[in-house]
Amino acid sequence: MLELVHPALQTDAVICAPKSTDCDDDIHVYAQRFDAWLRYETYAGRPYSPGEQVNKFINELSSSFAPAVSRIRRLLDAWNPFNLTTPEVLRITTLPNTIERFMVEETGSSTPHIRQMVDKRGKR
Repeated sequence: MLELVHPALQTDAVICAPKSTDCDDDIHVYAQRFDAWLRYETYAGRPYSPGEQVNKFINELSSSFAPAVSRIRRLLDAWNPFNLTTPEVLRITTLPNTIERFMVEETGSSTPHIRQMVDKRGKR
């Protein structure tokens, strides 16, 4: 039974990285799903380097994040691949906040995501 869900026991399963559009372009929800996917990949024996993680993260962002993605690509170009220390702004844990900041700086506004609690009966 455990073999069906544990990635270390199921080597044939390949799960694609999440996309920001699957999360309604909420960068923080996307980051949580992406982090879970990275953990799954690591358990399945497919770990990614920090640079690969950032590239995969930004590759799955929708075009609405294009201004921030271009700035992150410039930071990646300036990052020495032999440097084992990941720059703070490019760490997966801080990348959502970095993207939000870049979006505000590049576009002059941010898009807040307001969530609404709804119970099972549809009441707010």
